Amino acid sequence: MLRKITDKENIAKARERRNKKLVTIIAFILLASMILSTIAYLAPEGARQEEQEIIYNNIKFLLDENSRWNFNYAGNDYALFFNPLELKNISIKITDNLQTYYGKTVYFAFDTGDPFQYGISEIETNLNRFVRFNSACLNANCSFDYPFKSCDKDNVIVFKTENISKIEQKENCIFISYKDNSDLKSTDAFIYKILGI
Repeated sequence: MLRKITDKENIAKARERRNKKLVTIIAFILLASMILSTIAYLAPEGARQEEQEIIYNNIKFLLDENSRWNFNYAGNDYALFFNPLELKNISIKITDNLQTYYGKTVYFAFDTGDPFQYGISEIETNLNRFVRFNSACLNANCSFDYPFKSCDKDNVIVFKTENISKIEQKENCIFISYKDNSDLKSTDAFIYKILGI
């Protein structure tokens, strides 16, 4: 009987030692987590995220925490998802510039039934201080209830999906073509071209 009591005591002591070790390990992990999170919180912003900067055509582009390239050009601030160096492979054949559209209405039209909101939002966000925007149809088969506009009379930006990303001009229409859901790349290339960057 004495041996059974001793074994039970030894088992109880072993459990107690194991529980103490477990509590010590958990306390150490919690303490380390608290210390590391405090250090991360107090660290300056630059230490947490390496600032990325490029200079292109004597313009400084800074990448922000939202992955947008911010720059100031001619006294105006802009923020685009791509910098000019990332868009070198996009063919741009347009003669229009910002003066062409200044104070006028530019219409967005779609080659398919899908209005590409990212490209529109990018253009509106960056150019709305100079230009008014609206939606339009370029042909009678348009599935939207938008006014009909034509390339010979109206300034129209047309988004369309193709096998290659490119930007072309036909009369007053700008065709922003892109592949693989990369409309923002083509859109940003268009904005840089219109600004003269």
